[in-house]
Amino acid sequence: MKIKSRFDRKYVQVITLLFVFLCYAEVGTAAVVKYASSLVNVNPAFAAPASSLLGLPDNDFIELHSDVNATYGGFSSGLSVSTSALRTFLGISQAELEDVDFFAFDLNGGGPGFEDSEWIFEDSAVTLPVHMHSLANTPNGIMVGNHGNRSRLLYNSLFGTTLNTAPPADVAVILFNLSDSGIDVSLPSFQVTMTGVGASTDPVACQTQCPDLTQFGIVTDTVIPEPSTLFLATLGLMGIGCRRRQRA
Repeated sequence: MKIKSRFDRKYVQVITLLFVFLCYAEVGTAAVVKYASSLVNVNPAFAAPASSLLGLPDNDFIELHSDVNATYGGFSSGLSVSTSALRTFLGISQAELEDVDFFAFDLNGGGPGFEDSEWIFEDSAVTLPVHMHSLANTPNGIMVGNHGNRSRLLYNSLFGTTLNTAPPADVAVILFNLSDSGIDVSLPSFQVTMTGVGASTDPVACQTQCPDLTQFGIVTDTVIPEPSTLFLATLGLMGIGCRRRQRA
């Protein structure tokens, strides 16, 4: 029995739209995460460990205490990660993820969260100092979500690292919204200076005031499936519909 052409066209249109939807659902979106490529300034005694944090995530870390005053820049390259997996790891919503401009991870061993630290964010026009105190969860309006602990298993899965996952090991996180304060992390001039609060000579204070910083970076716009892929898929389905009409 021959299928009416109007019905056939509707059939092809519906299937095409369904395929496009499934294509988006399968590919999803990805957050572009970029890391520092240059160490602008640091106390010479800590140049080697501070340099180990350049580039993609690995198992290296540096203990940030009051003697370390490291400035990083050159956030120009990185990788794309699934927004779904990133939200799951960070424990935040899509709306919160879209507010995140800068992140940092602290190797933790069951502590309350990201330890006390000082940050200075700047681009060519704006300088923003941030005093992050773990117990007070400050500053208001700049922090996104909470800076509690996250699973090292998920961290390893997301970033391809091999951190020790034996309990109580975890990863503490801080997420900053800088754009609302006028900082543009996409500018080549963007850089960040960081230091701990506790003194290296005071190991007791360093338990809560010297983050073991393992990675940090910026989050830029999400990536969607390339239009060319969807266009070719749509043409393929239309071709199937045309062949069906010819055979009917």
